[in-house]
Amino acid sequence: MCKTANTEVAFYSEAECWEYLRQHSTMTHEHVVSAYIVDGKRVCLIDHKDLEKWLPPGGHIRDGESAIEAVVRETREETGCEVTIVGGDRFYAEGDGIYQVPKPRFVQHEVIAEAGGTPHIHVNMVYFCRAARTSGDILTEEGSIKWFEMHELDNVDRLYPHTRMNAYAAIRELGDVIPQALVLESDRVLVPVGGRCPFGCSYCYTKRPDVYFGEPDPKGMVRKLAEIVRAAHGGSAITAQLGYDNDPFVDPEIGMEFVYRMLWMPIHIGFSTKAWISGEYADRLAAFRRLKREQGFNLSALVTLTCIRPETVALLEPMAPDVQRRLETVTNLSSRGIPVLINLRPVLPSVVSEEELIETIHAAKKAGAIGIVFGAFWTDPEGIVARGLPHAEEMNLVNSRKVQWSPHGMNWLRYEDSGLIARLGRLCSDIGVRSFESSAEAVRFVNGIS
Repeated sequence: MCKTANTEVAFYSEAECWEYLRQHSTMTHEHVVSAYIVDGKRVCLIDHKDLEKWLPPGGHIRDGESAIEAVVRETREETGCEVTIVGGDRFYAEGDGIYQVPKPRFVQHEVIAEAGGTPHIHVNMVYFCRAARTSGDILTEEGSIKWFEMHELDNVDRLYPHTRMNAYAAIRELGDVIPQALVLESDRVLVPVGGRCPFGCSYCYTKRPDVYFGEPDPKGMVRKLAEIVRAAHGGSAITAQLGYDNDPFVDPEIGMEFVYRMLWMPIHIGFSTKAWISGEYADRLAAFRRLKREQGFNLSALVTLTCIRPETVALLEPMAPDVQRRLETVTNLSSRGIPVLINLRPVLPSVVSEEELIETIHAAKKAGAIGIVFGAFWTDPEGIVARGLPHAEEMNLVNSRKVQWSPHGMNWLRYEDSGLIARLGRLCSDIGVRSFESSAEAVRFVNGIS
């Protein structure tokens, strides 16, 4: 939800969305469109003279005009660009009365409160487009037109946070950047899938508005992943790790389709999740793993379990599936032969007690996990990630270093109680569970023993 008077974007629940709609139901609704146009690694924005903000081109839908016609007209009038709308690759018609057309990337409601006017709603259908013909940096009646690469967006003033976030997402999804940006190590590719995670955990770095939404299109993502696999030379087999800025199994059918489309690629497959995976879906994943094993590769799972006591879970992960559901996911997968690791990350010693962490490890072992991945807490220099985290002020956020998986290579601040993690590691050894300091190390181990 974007409140233009504020300086940040906040994410809210479906129930809160319905409440917002009820509160504004008596306002006049006007339908508008906007377009994030991508050309290579760049996105087009307009420095609107009247609004004094950088915005995507767009405007009102005219009488007798469809939304997609309005997008094409507005982008041509305001930028000189000809565009191709990205909104699906399957269209149908039923008789002479029902036609499917390209869909918007999302629909944004904007409360417009102009001076001297009655507040009303702009129902903004936001499209992602590719430029078929570009105009360059020019000056139009609306304002200056400029093409921005991703790193340039960080330094643009007068840019709404949601505009920056959507511009990042458009470049990530349509631009020529994903294959390079995905590679973390020589043998592992992080695959962002399924859209922004709805769980909204208080410690998660996806609170930053510039974190990538995730690739919504399985075919497109797998096509880009195939480019990386083809370009790989020598070394160990590549692991495609699904879900790191998001959760691929929020919608299990979407997660299953991503996995299915990767089955025939010469890669290991791993996925990270907080979602509940039922026995039915676990059966299907087990069948997928058997196919990978016949090819000489593996399929494994990382299930995130940061804490276990109800009061702590309510504090840190109020919208995520409850702990018992996640432990059931571990059991459903492990009992069907799928190796499961637990992501106990971040370890938050000022929030989660050592006793609770020990309880979490024992519960994971009992559910069938074969390893525990411990991780530090990372926050950004601006403190967006730490904001709202209970007891964050007690953390001594030191040891800043560059994190290569960051979309912009910023210096993140790292907090880790190395003594605590060492003690938890010794506990794992005592009860017969492997411990790891990184998910990359854990996945290599699992693929090796498999």
